[in-house]
Amino acid sequence: MDTKLILDIILITFSLIIGTLLSLVLFRLYIILGRIEKTMEFIDHIREILEMWERIPFEILKKLTNFLTK
Repeated sequence: MDTKLILDIILITFSLIIGTLLSLVLFRLYIILGRIEKTMEFIDHIREILEMWERIPFEILKKLTNFLTK
């Protein structure tokens, strides 16, 4: 066989194997990053709820002082 043909076969086989493995790894990474994004959105939601609860006493105090100063 011609050496160029052998090298072409090896290159095609290697490219198929590496391409397939790279595609699988990238797909898995895509799934993992999607889950991380959902987790970060949940954490942000919890943080917003805690900030809202933190502001409640100050809002009550502001309304009370506005009521008493009128």
